[in-house]
Amino acid sequence: MRIKELFATFGSLDNRQLSLKDGLNIVHGRNEAGKSTWGAFIRAMLYGISTREKARAGYIPDKERYLPWNGSPMYGKCTLISGGDEISIERTSGKSGVFSKVEAKNLSRGGAAPTGEELCGIARGVYDRCAFIGQAKLDIDRDADTERRILSLASSGEETVSAREVISRLERSQRLIRSPRGLGTLCDLEKEITKKISDIEYARSTADELARTEESLAVYAREEKALLRAIEIARAEEKKNARLVSIRAEEALREAEEKIRKYDNYPTKADYELLSADISTLNHLSLSEQAIKATLAADEQEYENAVKEISESRAFAGMNLVLARERAKADTERLEQSRKRKVSPAGIISLCAALLLAGGSFAMYMAGNMPVFAAGIACSVCFAVAGFTLLLTSGKREMRECIREITERYGGADRETIEKALFSYSTALSRVDDALGQLTEKREAQSELSGKLEFSKKAVTEMLLRFGINAATAEDGKNIMKTMADEREAAYTDLREARIRADAINSAQPSDEDTIEYTEDEIPASSLADLTFAVEEKAAIRKNFELALAALRERLSGVDISRAESELDMMHKKEAELTRSFDAFSLAIKCIGEADAELSERFSPEVEKRTSEIFSALTGGSFEVVRIRNRDFDMDVATGVASARRDGLFLSRGTLDELYFSLRLALCELILPEGSSPPIVLDDAFVNFDSERLSRALLFLKELSQKRQIILFSCHEREAAFFKNDSEVNIINL
Repeated sequence: MRIKELFATFGSLDNRQLSLKDGLNIVHGRNEAGKSTWGAFIRAMLYGISTREKARAGYIPDKERYLPWNGSPMYGKCTLISGGDEISIERTSGKSGVFSKVEAKNLSRGGAAPTGEELCGIARGVYDRCAFIGQAKLDIDRDADTERRILSLASSGEETVSAREVISRLERSQRLIRSPRGLGTLCDLEKEITKKISDIEYARSTADELARTEESLAVYAREEKALLRAIEIARAEEKKNARLVSIRAEEALREAEEKIRKYDNYPTKADYELLSADISTLNHLSLSEQAIKATLAADEQEYENAVKEISESRAFAGMNLVLARERAKADTERLEQSRKRKVSPAGIISLCAALLLAGGSFAMYMAGNMPVFAAGIACSVCFAVAGFTLLLTSGKREMRECIREITERYGGADRETIEKALFSYSTALSRVDDALGQLTEKREAQSELSGKLEFSKKAVTEMLLRFGINAATAEDGKNIMKTMADEREAAYTDLREARIRADAINSAQPSDEDTIEYTEDEIPASSLADLTFAVEEKAAIRKNFELALAALRERLSGVDISRAESELDMMHKKEAELTRSFDAFSLAIKCIGEADAELSERFSPEVEKRTSEIFSALTGGSFEVVRIRNRDFDMDVATGVASARRDGLFLSRGTLDELYFSLRLALCELILPEGSSPPIVLDDAFVNFDSERLSRALLFLKELSQKRQIILFSCHEREAAFFKNDSEVNIINL
């Protein structure tokens, strides 16, 4: 297959066209010139674009990544040569998704042409892992299509034959029987068998339990019947004993009636309680009288002391409160007047006479009688001196006499002392009145208590004599009456109890006579109550057994153990058949796997051999041996056949890229058919190659391009410069 023309509205490609030739095509240009987009466009034109991929962190699917930047619908057209025919492929976008419409025409012979795997001869996964090398995508991971193609070609030469697919189908069929997760026909059957066994065991155990329950029910029924017979006998015995008890009760009643006559004259409880109340009152009155007598003498002494205190008072002896207040008032006023008036009346008179005489003499002088005036003045002076002297001497004497008298009476000669004396005398008078009132009240109370005491003593004596009780003290009589009242009360209590017992026994006597016959040996040792309780307990247990029996029968209804066992046998046969099928699948998987491993071993040397040759050529003989360790294409390398092998991951980044590049080219040669296979597309695959190894790789590609078309995209000038003067290489500058 060889691509001639490309026309694209795809990502950054806006109605761009690209013409290619046979052999090696080198397309170079700066970054963002569209090189990787052209590579993706070639694959999209051959295989279309998946609409199932979804965006995720760090990844954008092609259906979104290559939407045209100009906003137009995605469009592409490709003209190629395949099998000698010129084919035109046109892809447009429809409602179902990008590039969902495809039209392929055979321009040489007319009619429709194939696309995708039918056109290219390989699945897209094989193409991606062999001939389509994107940026930093030289390494190869496992792919079912690639693996199938490799192994099929190595074994039968038919691509439709794949041991892995056969094993996968066998495993799917085996998982339908039994899967590791516990699913499948065999697992379901085993669960049904387990359930069936459980059901059969459950039915058998239920049948056994039913038989045991029926047997237990029969036993309890017999025991219950025996208990009912014992109850009838016990009731007959009770009736017979009840009649004897009734006779004894009547006899006890008559004895009690005879005995009660003796106590007709005995005191009752009420009489005793009345006497007890009277004695309590008597004791209380006696104690009260003693208490009054004990305090009466003290009250009399208090009264005498109060009377003595007022009679011995110096200020107010024997006076009542009114007279005492008048005396205190008079003495207070007298004391105050004596202190204010310090001259006597005679002195005042003499002084006044001197003044009159002096006035008369002055009048005489005014009349012209000079001798009379002189004599009058002299007399006036004498009278004045005498009066003044008399005033001074008489006033002091009266004041001293008043103070002495008041001091003797009150113990002091001031108003405050007189008021204190009056207050003390007033308090003493109040004490006399209080003592007299209290004394009078207690004497009256003593008199009243004495009367009540005599009445109470008389009542107690009469009560005791009424029942013929002679006792030294009232308490002794009370004790005797209590004994008599208790005896009477006990006799009447016995009579009441005997009457109640007789009435109860007579009322409980059965009206009918027992006709049951039994022997002495049949009389039960247990009481009727115990027998009744026992039969009720048996009846309850029997009822529970009947309910359990009904439940067991309901549980067994519709259950056929024989049929279930037959079904179980069929299940075991089917289980054995499925187990044989499962084991057969396991054996087939094992055998095919071993055969597949053998085929892999047969094919691996071919891949290893060609990869070693290409890798040795690219590295200038630095490494001669390549070994593929597993189907994930992990590889070891060695400098020679006898040299130690090392994991390819220990190589430098550039050498490791060369190793994977060698593997891809080897796979292309072995599994891609010449002529019909799509071109090899490389997108900046040599970024880690040094100049020397790049030269070897380019020369190898040129040689390989003699058999198939190769399209190399590069952002460097090295590849184009290397083939600058080589007319066989098509160099395109974007």
